[in-house]
Amino acid sequence: MIGVIGGLMMLLVGLTGATAWEQLIDFLESRLGTDAIIQTLAFIVIAIASLGGLAVIMGSALFLTKRIKAGRLLITLGAGFGLIGLVIFVFVRLEHAEFSIAGIGLGMVGLVLSIIARLKSKVP
Repeated sequence: MIGVIGGLMMLLVGLTGATAWEQLIDFLESRLGTDAIIQTLAFIVIAIASLGGLAVIMGSALFLTKRIKAGRLLITLGAGFGLIGLVIFVFVRLEHAEFSIAGIGLGMVGLVLSIIARLKSKVP
């Protein structure tokens, strides 16, 4: 349950990772210009990063099926991309002077709950 709640909090804030990565890529394209290589890399990164909170929820669901190792892996990926997404989210928001303490706080709590869920899972 802890992982599901953490994943939902991450999704509510938009810490799927994809939004933050997309904002970073837009920022880089505005500075470096549009390039086919940047767009291709951006697509790949956004596809992977969109796991975030959804991966945490899926990993937590795998705990119910006794697939603990696979669940832990998904939670690790989701929390990792969520953390990277949170850092990028803060960076981009500071760049545009649009800062939401509530959003960042909710995202942080979701990440912490996700990490707790992973730590509490027992590997057979």
